[in-house]
Amino acid sequence: MKLITLIFILEILFIPATFAQDWSQFMRDSSHTGNAEDESLQLPLGLVSQIKLDDAVLTSPVIVSGNIYVVDQMGTAYCINAKTFKITWKKSPDKDKAMGSNTSSPCVFKERIYYGTTAGNLQILNTKDGSLIKTVKIGSPIISAITHANGAIYFQAMDSKLRCFDLNGNEKWQWDHYKSYKEPAETTKKNARGRGHPGSYDLPHYGGGEVSVAGKRIITSMGWDIFCLEETSKEPKLIWCRRAPQGRDGAAPMSSSISGDWVYTAGMGADGRLQQMRFSLIDGVRSKKGVKCVPYPWVTPAVRGTAVTTRSLSYLKDGIGLYDCETKKYLGGWKHKTMATPIASSHTLAKEHILLTTLNGEFIAAGIGTKSKEKPFRFLTPNGKGISSSPIISNGQVLFGCDDGYLYILGPNGKQTPVKDHKLTISNRKSAGTSTTKKYGWTSALANPGNTCFIDDSTVEPKLKLRWAVRGFGHFKTPCIATKEGDLISITLQRTVTCREQESGRIRWRRRLPIGTPQLTNSSGLLVANNLLYVPCPAKNGGKFFCLDMKDGSEVWSVAIGSKGIWNRASPVIAEGVVTFSHIPLGRIPRVEGWDAKTGKQLWQVKFNVNSDAPGGSTDGKVFYYSSGREKWGWKPKGDMKRGEVMSIDAKSGKVLMSSVDLFGTGNTFIRGNNLYLQEHAKGLHCINAKTFKPIWKGGSTHVKHFSLGSDFIVTRGYGGRAINFKILDGKATGGAQLGGATHSCGPVSLTPKYSFAITVGGLIVREIGTGKLLWQSPGFAPRGCVNPSISNGRVFWPSAASGVIFCWEPIEKK
Repeated sequence: MKLITLIFILEILFIPATFAQDWSQFMRDSSHTGNAEDESLQLPLGLVSQIKLDDAVLTSPVIVSGNIYVVDQMGTAYCINAKTFKITWKKSPDKDKAMGSNTSSPCVFKERIYYGTTAGNLQILNTKDGSLIKTVKIGSPIISAITHANGAIYFQAMDSKLRCFDLNGNEKWQWDHYKSYKEPAETTKKNARGRGHPGSYDLPHYGGGEVSVAGKRIITSMGWDIFCLEETSKEPKLIWCRRAPQGRDGAAPMSSSISGDWVYTAGMGADGRLQQMRFSLIDGVRSKKGVKCVPYPWVTPAVRGTAVTTRSLSYLKDGIGLYDCETKKYLGGWKHKTMATPIASSHTLAKEHILLTTLNGEFIAAGIGTKSKEKPFRFLTPNGKGISSSPIISNGQVLFGCDDGYLYILGPNGKQTPVKDHKLTISNRKSAGTSTTKKYGWTSALANPGNTCFIDDSTVEPKLKLRWAVRGFGHFKTPCIATKEGDLISITLQRTVTCREQESGRIRWRRRLPIGTPQLTNSSGLLVANNLLYVPCPAKNGGKFFCLDMKDGSEVWSVAIGSKGIWNRASPVIAEGVVTFSHIPLGRIPRVEGWDAKTGKQLWQVKFNVNSDAPGGSTDGKVFYYSSGREKWGWKPKGDMKRGEVMSIDAKSGKVLMSSVDLFGTGNTFIRGNNLYLQEHAKGLHCINAKTFKPIWKGGSTHVKHFSLGSDFIVTRGYGGRAINFKILDGKATGGAQLGGATHSCGPVSLTPKYSFAITVGGLIVREIGTGKLLWQSPGFAPRGCVNPSISNGRVFWPSAASGVIFCWEPIEKK
């Protein structure tokens, strides 16, 4: 073992170093350390240049031989003279086939620039004039950086294939992981007890992880697996693979860096879980001297020696520090006493500073080592837009892109005044919002005001193809919503709201809510109506309800609200110009509040005499139907409060029309026509008359929470992948047709008249309604399934609960 370690360390020592002024690829070197120990910062920094580009920049720039290269979110590459800061050339090789939200940072080597695109292409351009040398059609979105090492380039696409190309764009080899690797039976048996739920460990999953290289060893991850390959004269050789290294409910590996003979890996898991792991590069064994804290979603850890950038365990008030795994000491960093620091970019290590960018539009340089007591330097970009471009440093100057479409350069001699652009067009739609069928939206978490999870469009047919996939930089506990005009809106558990174009995935705008507060710990469903977006941000110690302008995400109005359970996912409900939401103010009972949808003026509120969670609601356009309740086994009597209650409330006046404490639901209400559906978890599904509250039938199944209402059937789903079909006339099973899958999910299926679209951790499953026949299944989404897909304008959209990726599928065109 000692001999192997010595040989490996010698290999690493002879990796060619770049010049101090060059930063030729993501995180500076092929090991993705982000370590620029030879670069010093002289604070304070000033603005050297603010260079306008055509679109938002989500990638990290590079600088080689006096030229800056950067790629914007639509795959347009730019060359900028590092002395004059003039754009030398720009090229858009994907042309009208371009997709948005590109996060594949470029690398430059021997007068060529290499980068991938969400359109599924590897682009190779001449650095002198931007002329196209070659487009390699991969056929699957590339969302990770291109890595250069060993006279070749490496990358992974969403199809879970690790590829190695020579510098001319010819494929040297391809590692198809799920065809090439089968976990030894004894290993599977040994780890069976530690795995179990949620399943899908041995199934193919989507890829997209970063690729890091040290010497001849290559580290990447996909699905539940992190593995190490070794370059040979012919095909790569598998050295080790660790499947689900944290077991059930643990984090799946996402992105890694390599320092010495250790691999530092950031991962994401269920319900907001994050984890940093440390593996031996030699054999993949987990280190007993691991990383104490956690990463941010989709952030590659910056590392120097045995010290790695990390953050505090809580989303509340976090700090970003440099932690030495061997000495178990913090070496300094950034900390805010009162608020969270929203981050979606990897960090950089200068000689005595950590460099980071934030979704608040800020660059921060915080001292480490001898400068750890130094006051951090902060620079706020002028347009108030977020930053997910990882900063780089070259000759004491810092460079990063921004959502406002500018490239910023800061330096010790910077004298420019930041200029606010009053004519920003980034938030304007670039595409017309085309549909593969007819135009329609999915305007709330469960599709519509009735919460049916049903779209009347039979033309969304399997087989499907992945149109685009992008990083959402967070966990998702609520579905995307969509407009018929072509927008797709999502919110992470960490409260980043993003508006994209359905056709391309291009970001129009995004913002973190609320700003200037500790990080809140849950989210709720979104609602879009009349060009306004309603965003509840519930919190135990005081949350906010926001109304945003769909044009640019600016705030129209906001009001204070209380808390709501993380599992509820209920959207606000709107009718007769009144928008409503249920919540629990601190120390009080649940209530429904109604506000003027345009101004936010409170019009009325209705209190529920229950000690349970805030109710979920629906509407028929005139009346709101809200229900709240708790199971007997989880309920504790308190005064005269009831275990549950359902109400119908006049939308305009807030008058309670009907109320019942005998029949109620423990989740959202569902309405179609005159029938109101209420699920009491342990008792089953009640169908009652919406006007009189008289029972019509009781059926369905017990211990389920999620429902979808088809044309003449109801599909129920609990905590698991299965989905059962019942008749809407009497609630009786239709014969046991399975409309879900075998692995984990905790959200409803989405329906069309012919097909069910069911998310599981093992993939999106499409079945025929009448028979339950499996028609198509996608790769999986380790480590969690969770929320339902959304269907809009002939496409299917879904935010991965724990891998932070947003997917768009569409039907394969029939020949």
